[in-house]
Amino acid sequence: MWHSAQVSRLESRSAQEAVRLHLANTVGVSQVVAKGIAEELPNILRIAGLDPPERGPYQVRHKAVAYHEPAGKPLSQCAKLDVVLTLVDPKADADPNCPARERTKRRILRLCQEALRQGAVLSYEDLCLLLSLERTTVGKYVRELKEEGHPELTRADVTKSSRNQTHKRIIVLMYLSGATEFEIVRRTRHSLARVNEYLSVFARVAMALKNEVPPELIGKVCGLSPTLTRQYLEIYAEARANEVTAGNLEEWMRRLQAGPKKGGLD
Repeated sequence: MWHSAQVSRLESRSAQEAVRLHLANTVGVSQVVAKGIAEELPNILRIAGLDPPERGPYQVRHKAVAYHEPAGKPLSQCAKLDVVLTLVDPKADADPNCPARERTKRRILRLCQEALRQGAVLSYEDLCLLLSLERTTVGKYVRELKEEGHPELTRADVTKSSRNQTHKRIIVLMYLSGATEFEIVRRTRHSLARVNEYLSVFARVAMALKNEVPPELIGKVCGLSPTLTRQYLEIYAEARANEVTAGNLEEWMRRLQAGPKKGGLD
């Protein structure tokens, strides 16, 4: 009986051999160069953010529509992204004090937010497939979640909202979920300069709040309009409400305070 680690190593060697043969036979490089590239390719893909996302316990990989795709475009023609979604949270989903209805709403909220933090959006059809629910049921629960303060959950919500606000939110949440700037550029199709601009403004807002600047003075301190101030405060509140993004936010702020080294998660 083979152990999973042995199978994994064999699959890795088989993939490297396929790359080596392709480079040697198609591109025409030498066997030595082809072998070196094949062996280094996993590291190159990982650094560039192009390797498939890792899947943990109770999680699935799912292809979801990239959030930047416009409304009205047929789903079959939309760019798709591989995202990792947590189907079951053993702690939250097994809470005996939480009614079944609320547990289902929590799962919908979790799946939608996880997809958004990876630069994608789920449709009603995605949620029906993932949770084995009827479309009318999904629609009812999504409406209730929106009434409870979650306005942007599904593809329908995102395509109706302000695109600029969505861009800021997605980029900041992706970064605080551990994505590199390069991966954010690839997934969102924004320039590196624009990505860094959104992150820089958010960092100023977050640092001001950490230094106990009152929210009503954030706009003046950071040089932002009332609308931009409200948008960034909403993103900050959302980031603080999630365990992963909140932890990464604290680490980012610590690095910025340590200065003068550029802050970041990597």
